[in-house]
Amino acid sequence: MTLREQKDIREFLTKEDEHFRLVSCGFFSNIDDEVQYLCKNCRPRGDEPFGIWKERVLRELYTKKDFCSFCRKNVGNEFFERCIKSLFNAGLHQLLKTADKTDADKYLAPENDTVSYALSPEIFEKLYSEEFLAKAGSIGDFNVATSKDLFLYCKRIITGSFPVEEDYVVNRLECNDNFYWNKVFTRLRPLAGGFSYRMSGRYAEDSIHDIWSDTCCTLNAAVVGKKLQKPTSAKDIISYAVGIIKNKNKEYLRGKKRIPKVDIDSVTYRLTQEEDNHYFNNPETVPSNFPSQNDKIDTYIDVTDEESVRNYMIVVLYNEQHPLHGTLVKGYEDKVKLLFEHYIDNFSYEDLVKKYYGEVGESDMIRHSAKIRQDVKRVKERLVKRFETMLEIKAPFNNI
Repeated sequence: MTLREQKDIREFLTKEDEHFRLVSCGFFSNIDDEVQYLCKNCRPRGDEPFGIWKERVLRELYTKKDFCSFCRKNVGNEFFERCIKSLFNAGLHQLLKTADKTDADKYLAPENDTVSYALSPEIFEKLYSEEFLAKAGSIGDFNVATSKDLFLYCKRIITGSFPVEEDYVVNRLECNDNFYWNKVFTRLRPLAGGFSYRMSGRYAEDSIHDIWSDTCCTLNAAVVGKKLQKPTSAKDIISYAVGIIKNKNKEYLRGKKRIPKVDIDSVTYRLTQEEDNHYFNNPETVPSNFPSQNDKIDTYIDVTDEESVRNYMIVVLYNEQHPLHGTLVKGYEDKVKLLFEHYIDNFSYEDLVKKYYGEVGESDMIRHSAKIRQDVKRVKERLVKRFETMLEIKAPFNNI
């Protein structure tokens, strides 16, 4: 054979190994040895069409090494099982490209994903057991002479088994099957975002994750608890989820109205209260005047009381003259400034973008707003953790 033909044969076998894990399964151990065998025993291509020549060369190899017997003997081989799973998924991918969208996919599958054509662990175990383990000893039912035959065999299995019925998907959700719930949870994320922005406007950015996670938990409990009307359809499940999202948004908006706006007056009031109660603002109570206390705070406030801890963190954070303020905000000064402007001066994230970046396009506005929002969120979390360290306690700061 020519050098070109030898190179082509090596590429054939390399791709066969990638697709069917032939080396891992033990079908052959060295590709170069098989190339040499084929070059010696197969007639050259000549005028033969490339596709026909390739199939003839590979069939020679699979016949010589008795591929069918090899498959029957290796159905219990971990690598062979992985190969079959890969072939199943390849067949499903082809099938899905030309299939009509099912109701289950329409309502429950994430974008560019599927629940009707998804190879769950349970389905794969069933198909592999029935079509491989049970038939490996039967020549008539399991006759695969080449890798192409094996692929076609897997494709026939997939075509006859998918799409799964909508009732099956609903049943698996009711049985709390994580494989299907993970897909539904992913489907709900953009749904929660869309409804939240529509109902809550710019406030939605602070609540979407909480609303989504609450919706996932509530929906899961309702479906697993079989609280939805029977018979339950995929549309019933997504409709129930939308109802949860709407209610969560209404709760969030009601709560938003009840929360008093943090302004300079409220901060001043808290600082005045601090002075009245003789906390750190008075010279006689500055921690440095009490060496035995070593700057610990638990002598001056009840660190077991959530309200006292929360109020005192606000005192330290907003009073730049407080002896602990510098320690609390050190290294975060720029981010704390953004936090003040957002929560005290009532600047929206879009306002802050305009202030620091000027007039920008829509894409830059989204990008800069997201960064400022993350900066504010992170500095809040870091300030809380630092204050906990300063208090030398694990205080309940969730509502600060």
